[in-house]
Amino acid sequence: MNETEKQARSVISELRRFIERIDEICKKIDGKNTFSYEEKEDLHELLSTLKNDLKVAKNRQELNNSEKKYFIRCISSASAHLTMKVNSDPIKSDWYSHLFIARSDISIILCQLEGQYP
Repeated sequence: MNETEKQARSVISELRRFIERIDEICKKIDGKNTFSYEEKEDLHELLSTLKNDLKVAKNRQELNNSEKKYFIRCISSASAHLTMKVNSDPIKSDWYSHLFIARSDISIILCQLEGQYP
């Protein structure tokens, strides 16, 4: 495995983890009309951590070639689509739609990378 492939596989792994985290939040929201206080607090924490981690990831200073080419672009786009406030109501603020768009941003690049590096 050459250095380019190692870098690409690292990006693939990180993108998969972001998708898993988005899916976790969506699963907790899906089909619900109301949330208990504890459920809301859990969702607020999950979203806060996700948004923060995306922000940290997109502001990395030292990037390898794969991160420059693939990772930063989709992470920046995904982060930009998560405009809802962390302490907002997941239903009223339509978290699901925002999360779906952010997930799509990541999935597009992930699929490209997985096609190039199966």
